[in-house]
Amino acid sequence: VVWTALASRVLDARGAFDRRWRGGWTVGSWIIPIANLVLPKLVYNELERGLAVPYRDEPIGESWRSINRTTLADAWWALWIGGLVVSQAAALVSDVDGSDEEYALALTINSAALLLIAAAGIALLFVIRRMAVVSTT
Repeated sequence: VVWTALASRVLDARGAFDRRWRGGWTVGSWIIPIANLVLPKLVYNELERGLAVPYRDEPIGESWRSINRTTLADAWWALWIGGLVVSQAAALVSDVDGSDEEYALALTINSAALLLIAAAGIALLFVIRRMAVVSTT
């Protein structure tokens, strides 16, 4: 979240025009219930496109709008949301007074959720690295 706010400031300093998700949205998008399933991805889409513009000594203006987002960023978000949904399914299945089979099922589902979330974390590292490398070249 901190990196997102810093990256947004970089885009502001580089003169990106007509940005929709900047400033407080970079942090606030994560804490608004239900909206936090979509808004952070919209923030990252904008950052990814803006930071993909090669660095020059002139403002980037609206040139960032013509750049497409990557499938890696889409995969990160799909894995993240998928992990959250599967984790909630595990919570629904688990029952304190349930049988051993129910408990084992809940653990299996939760393990799958953790794998999805771990994969999302790895994908996010690649997304951020790509944005950081492209914005400095």
